[in-house]
Amino acid sequence: MKNLTKSKNQLPLELPEIIVRPDLQSRLHRGFFGLLSLIGWLIWLYLLLPLASLVAWWFGWRLFDTYIQLDSAQFIRSMLIINLIVFLMGSLLLLWALYNLIRFRGKERRAFIPPVTTPEIASFYALNATEVAQSQQFKITYVSFDDHGHFTRLEDHPPLNAG
Repeated sequence: MKNLTKSKNQLPLELPEIIVRPDLQSRLHRGFFGLLSLIGWLIWLYLLLPLASLVAWWFGWRLFDTYIQLDSAQFIRSMLIINLIVFLMGSLLLLWALYNLIRFRGKERRAFIPPVTTPEIASFYALNATEVAQSQQFKITYVSFDDHGHFTRLEDHPPLNAG
């Protein structure tokens, strides 16, 4: 390994923080991002609705037309039955969610992977720990590989916007 020294004319590079551990977020942030995700999925499903209608029409699925053409008493009975079924299914879903909320409140069952240590990185890439530790101090690292995909050189690279 050669050229692991920092260059003298390097400007500081400003990178935004990226949250990779949602357990460090507050409940408000997690709730907001969950709501944002739900809104995104609803928009996505809304955009796919015409495609689903086209596929249903293509295969001749016109069952609702039959119910519309019934007399008004039959239509009202059918709609009451459909609404009752939807209400029961929604109630079951809410009961299941309430059960899960009571059972798992405050318990995070998903385990997070511990951060990778410098010796583990060195072992994986067949480097020594000193080289890895030194390259971790670089803002931008230039990496060269041989024909077999092994590291041949790690060096500190000045930022691209440094003139």
